[in-house]
Amino acid sequence: MKKVSYSVAPLRCDFTDKNQHKYYAVAHSTGKEDIEDLAEDISLICTVTRVDIVAVLSALNICVAKSLQAGHIVELGELGNFRLTLNSKGEEKQEDFTSKNILRSYVRFHPGSALRKMMSQLKYQPLNESDPGLEEELETEETNA
Repeated sequence: MKKVSYSVAPLRCDFTDKNQHKYYAVAHSTGKEDIEDLAEDISLICTVTRVDIVAVLSALNICVAKSLQAGHIVELGELGNFRLTLNSKGEEKQEDFTSKNILRSYVRFHPGSALRKMMSQLKYQPLNESDPGLEEELETEETNA
């Protein structure tokens, strides 16, 4: 199984103290897959042509946007679901709240069972081999092999 590469980056953990930070893992992307790439891969494992897959995925984009705008949660089976969430300024009293308090909307994705299973099985490796935890992990893998 391939491992997900990560780097380590400092992030502020206390926004009141600009000098205080901790180090966190950041996933390293190795490239991009666009709709054409996905359509090609899908066409190799089913009987639908690449052109038809691109057409369906393009239509899916339009339909998901329309459904989210209508206030629906869009469920895509084992892939997961999409829903809208909002970010707003708070008010002391409910009657003072208006739509002008809404700052931004977001589309949230919640992975389905297939993606959750994949994520639970992920293994990780640092981009550079100077990770002190890597030696211990490699020794454990060698012992278990």
